[in-house]
Amino acid sequence: MLRAVDRIGSPALGADAVESIICGYLSGPVVLGLVALLLMPRWWWVDSVTSLALVVLLVKEGREAWDGDQSEAME
Repeated sequence: MLRAVDRIGSPALGADAVESIICGYLSGPVVLGLVALLLMPRWWWVDSVTSLALVVLLVKEGREAWDGDQSEAME
């Protein structure tokens, strides 16, 4: 998908493609957490661990977005 964005050169299409990829990354821990709770319902802490995994991914993406905005502003 990102190759098509490079060919077209549309910033809006690029942002949409990156958002789709990030949503895919975020769905992984959610699905794993749900499966773990389904198979082992006494593991009450799995939900908290899944939430922390999502926070780590979101902070990483937020920092990358912030750094990208800062570098674009300097140009």
